[in-house]
Amino acid sequence: MFASPFSSAIGETIFFETELFTVEPELYSSVLGGVRVDDMVRVTETGHKILSPVQESLNWKE
Repeated sequence: MFASPFSSAIGETIFFETELFTVEPELYSSVLGGVRVDDMVRVTETGHKILSPVQESLNWKE
């Protein structure tokens, strides 16, 4: 995340139910270039739900 609030595996940020945020990993290839994949995530009572999943059939190696 590049805007507040920041979160990480060791962070102390607390998210509350119904909040939305995006996770924006960047994937780079020295041959093909780069892409940023934005995943929109909703905080639920029991954890989270990804609202914009990337197709699992997408082959990132091609």
